[in-house]
Amino acid sequence: EQRFEHGSISLDGVELFFELDEEKNPVGVLNYCRNNAHFLIEEFMLLANVSVARKIYATYPHNSLLRRHEKPHKRKIEQFLTQTRKLGFREIDFTTSKTLHSSFQSIQRHSGEDIFQILLFLATGPMQQAKYITTNGDTTAEDIHHYALDFPIYTHFTSPIRRYPDLVVHRILHYAIQNNNHSDLPNPQSPPPSPPYSSESIDALCLNCNERKYEADRAQDDCNILFFNVLLRTKPMILPAYIIDMSTHFFIVFDTKYGQEFKIYPKEVPHLNYTYLSDSDEFVLKWGPGSTSQCSTTIVQKVKLLTRVYVILHHQPNRKKIGVGVRLLHPSDYPEEFNSPFIPENSHLIDYIHEKDDNNNNNNNNNNNNNNNEN
Repeated sequence: EQRFEHGSISLDGVELFFELDEEKNPVGVLNYCRNNAHFLIEEFMLLANVSVARKIYATYPHNSLLRRHEKPHKRKIEQFLTQTRKLGFREIDFTTSKTLHSSFQSIQRHSGEDIFQILLFLATGPMQQAKYITTNGDTTAEDIHHYALDFPIYTHFTSPIRRYPDLVVHRILHYAIQNNNHSDLPNPQSPPPSPPYSSESIDALCLNCNERKYEADRAQDDCNILFFNVLLRTKPMILPAYIIDMSTHFFIVFDTKYGQEFKIYPKEVPHLNYTYLSDSDEFVLKWGPGSTSQCSTTIVQKVKLLTRVYVILHHQPNRKKIGVGVRLLHPSDYPEEFNSPFIPENSHLIDYIHEKDDNNNNNNNNNNNNNNNEN
């Protein structure tokens, strides 16, 4: 609590892990939940990282490996604030990490956990990637500041078994600690032992580790999508999602359960006609007979920003890029109780997942052109 009061902010989103069967195929997906023990260990690790960063930088100001997180992109901050104002939130203060954390805490208290998760997801857009850096004689306080943690100095020390930069920091610290013995020498002002790495070698190492870290993050994201897609091959699911953005021909929904973003094209939904009203920034969806549900009458549904809808996630085959298939669910099929996201094998929704209606899509395109001309 003290760390957050002093300016730290946590932008951690939903972290997924998959349940596997004996053949290593995914059979379930869950959110990774941390308890108080995890948070306690995290605080000790942060303190250790800061302490080590101070020691090695004080000893080797020209040859230290630190972890820096720059301030968010100004242009992307403006884009974020524009979008959140459209969503009805004008009080978000992006001036510092402390004011941003305070804004999010207020939203979480007054608007609920789902809205908080949506805005937290959107706030990651302006954020820059934290990077490993080399210090030199021209390094300033701003050059080594960590924005998200709001620490004046920081490094990675606590995980040498899984991160190579931590191993390098251990070696630098080993040499720096030897400097403590100099107070017992006749000349306590004698220089510390020579650093184990030159500034140039650390610079090259940081560049390589930053690239590997970026690629590892992308690989993890791709693996999550791949495992999700394999899971949905046998277990399609229904999930609630919120509309977070829209345009003339599509809207974007965010699933707060698994932290996923999907783009919905109404023209691709069988038996659905739609109109986009630019003045009110909303869609009017007209569900005809024969759509998802077995309803025999036309149903009109109006959706706008932050409208809660339900979507079907299903396996997406034969794609050049692996992705998850998504379809909008008919309002009459919304579940009364949401105990399990998985769709039963005997449900009529299984047929709907694979249904295509090219004639309806062509009609939608013609309707949309007329609607756009009117608007």
